[in-house]
Amino acid sequence: MISLSSTVDMLNAMSAARRVTFSSFALFNGPVKKALKDAARRGAHVTVRLNGYAYNGGAIPARNRDAARVLRAAGANARVVHVSDTDGPGLHLKAAVCDGVAFLDDRNWLQVGDTVIRDDNPSDVSAIRNAASYHPARCRFVQLDKETALQHECALLRSSAGHAIDVATEEIGFSSIFYALEELARHGAHPRLMISSRGLCGKYLTAAQMLARAGVRVRVSAQSEKFAIAGCKRAWVGSANATSTTHDAAQLDWGIRTGEQRIVHALQSRFRALWNDAAPLAARRRTVKTARGSGPA
Repeated sequence: MISLSSTVDMLNAMSAARRVTFSSFALFNGPVKKALKDAARRGAHVTVRLNGYAYNGGAIPARNRDAARVLRAAGANARVVHVSDTDGPGLHLKAAVCDGVAFLDDRNWLQVGDTVIRDDNPSDVSAIRNAASYHPARCRFVQLDKETALQHECALLRSSAGHAIDVATEEIGFSSIFYALEELARHGAHPRLMISSRGLCGKYLTAAQMLARAGVRVRVSAQSEKFAIAGCKRAWVGSANATSTTHDAAQLDWGIRTGEQRIVHALQSRFRALWNDAAPLAARRRTVKTARGSGPA
């Protein structure tokens, strides 16, 4: 069964699990890292895979290498993967499998503001464990690579003409989600799009501006969740960003379409809160320019 959960629920499951398989794009200092270390120290079989690629020169790979060293010292099988463009698919999957239950997070296990899904379907759990171990995997209900995850999100949007459409993503690129939103807007649907302030640069900013001109209502949030809601009954949630899959279609990621009403209603509430606290794209862009211009050279 697939249900709404939380990082706290995942940590509770990890505290008693004999076998833990964990993956994340980034692992920060805090309760999750401590729980992995504690599980390894008490003798659980702990496997951890973390992203090793420096996107835009970021510091995450170095942080992940340090985390892997700490976890190995505690007895875990921990390492960074995908350290270059040529050594396998990217790792963007946020998953934790604790014995026979899998947990999937749309962010990086930050505890506040994440959307976490619990899945105890045996075939799903097996596939998610393989993916979190950095192996390609497929199952019926959960998509475990970026391309397939976005295909399912796009299918939800394209089949929802006449319904209210809300999409949250960290960045919007020239992806299938971009073109679906553009088409909906041009047909008078006026979908809403929430992007992260991290997405206000380069081609991602250009894509957001183009959607705004097409009639999509775009706002900017400090958060970076990833989900879509169609009407009141269907939703998609995952870790895949709505960016092009030209270079990273096989990236390990996750996504799921659901009609489970508790999940749909929770996503509606979350989107409403984000939307109310966010700034329109144009206003936010002016603020960013002003702040940059007033700072030191």
